[in-house]
Amino acid sequence: MKNYKVNILVILLIITFISSFLAKKITAENVLAERLAGRILLQVENNGEAWYVNPNDFKRYYLGRPQDAFDIMRKLGLGITNNDLAKINEHIIKPEYSSENIVENNTILTENNMRKYISPENNYSFAYPSDWKIKKYESSPNVVYLTDANRDFILEDKSVIFIQYIETSDDYDVNKFRIADKEEVKTLTDKELTVNNKDSYENSYQYQRAYEKTTSIKIGSRKYLRLSLFTTAENDNYINIYDKLIKSIEFNDGPK
Repeated sequence: MKNYKVNILVILLIITFISSFLAKKITAENVLAERLAGRILLQVENNGEAWYVNPNDFKRYYLGRPQDAFDIMRKLGLGITNNDLAKINEHIIKPEYSSENIVENNTILTENNMRKYISPENNYSFAYPSDWKIKKYESSPNVVYLTDANRDFILEDKSVIFIQYIETSDDYDVNKFRIADKEEVKTLTDKELTVNNKDSYENSYQYQRAYEKTTSIKIGSRKYLRLSLFTTAENDNYINIYDKLIKSIEFNDGPK
């Protein structure tokens, strides 16, 4: 009888320990989800995939490709009138991340109405149309954002290009950043190539209401550059601008 009671006590202690451990783990996960709620996260160790943390249920939603992002925004987005939107203070970009500051301090005007952007931190440069906007955001300072839209490239039927500098804890082949195939999406290109003698990988896709072209470049050990063009439809003019930008990329292989 004594051994029976001891066994029951041991079992209860084990259950209490496991319950306490799981509770702490769940609490820690909830705290992390609450802290990141409303943010878009880039999973840099897994193809740079994007996730949105919904502040309503603290779950992460895969943004993957433009069509995924559009669907998630339609599903989770709330409609608002112009009057109500105007009552909310607009986020002010840090001065150093503004288009005016970047143009003045990190670009030079070149021929054919182009500007050359020179990264002050990450040893690369590229050329882009001088009438396009260029800026960064505090939440992702290693991403350069280019667009010819005034506010919303989707509504205005314009384009946006992201240039993302990535450092990983392990050294990967560039095809690690290949975008996986997806059902009901037309694959236009899926190939290895070189950009300025650097191993690279290119994917492009035609969606029902969007077009994407992404190029991942291995700069060096554990260092990558990933460029993505997004438009509402396949457009030869935007593809030509993107391809010229890719060809213009130069790397400084010296130390940071």
